[in-house]
Amino acid sequence: MMNLSLTRQEMHKFLVTHSSVTLPYGIRKMVKLRHIRLTGERINKIGMQYPHDQYPFVLDNLQTVSWVDPWSCQDLLFGTPNIRKLGFRGQLIDRGCLSFPHLGFLNHLQELKLFNTGHNCSSNSLKSIQFPPNLKKLTLKKTNLKWDAMSTLVKLLPNLEVLKLLLHACTGQHWETNDGEFPQLKLLKLESLEIMQWDVSSNHFPTLQRLQLVNCHGLENIPSEIGYIPTLQVIEVHQCNPCLVNSAREIKEEQESMGNNWLQIIDSHNQS
Repeated sequence: MMNLSLTRQEMHKFLVTHSSVTLPYGIRKMVKLRHIRLTGERINKIGMQYPHDQYPFVLDNLQTVSWVDPWSCQDLLFGTPNIRKLGFRGQLIDRGCLSFPHLGFLNHLQELKLFNTGHNCSSNSLKSIQFPPNLKKLTLKKTNLKWDAMSTLVKLLPNLEVLKLLLHACTGQHWETNDGEFPQLKLLKLESLEIMQWDVSSNHFPTLQRLQLVNCHGLENIPSEIGYIPTLQVIEVHQCNPCLVNSAREIKEEQESMGNNWLQIIDSHNQS
């Protein structure tokens, strides 16, 4: 259902829905529409003016489709070839596999958010997944990927610059990264994960600029190798084990002892 408090001008910028929907026929005429946001409901269909209306659905200016159910939006996505941001919210795990519709045809898509609302079973297979070719930003939440599956995931995303792993995005206490996995990554965020041990080398994240650690209570140590990433500018630690803050500051002190004074540490109470 559309939010009727919006003016017609606002409707061209943002269409909000709050229940299982049939997108109205009038949406076809909103050629200036730039953003559609749902809250995970299924799209029944895109409205037709007549029972057998075959008028093509195309919104070339649409840039964002947020929190759409992944399995009911194909007609919508086929009519929005230029979207840059897409968020799926729904059942994303099928028989132990992370699963969502093929997105290879969305050549302009740069940011994808995957929020699984299905069963919390672990997923370690990425078979048949097709990512957009130019994807730069990926956010995962409740996808329950095993850490080993991350090695496969990043190989499918050679241009990835931002990776945010939020609540239950990955399952398991040990993450070991490997050479050549994150060649373009600039920002890495780990939030509300059960990770306790992280094995990494500085050449695993050769272009990392910002590391964010939030609500990761089991992790007590940031690998000192992180400090040797030449591009690293900021380490943020929020709502974590105090040992993690101390670990970040030890990395900063070690780098300063070698004349590297650019690293900034930000925690919940202090900034340096």
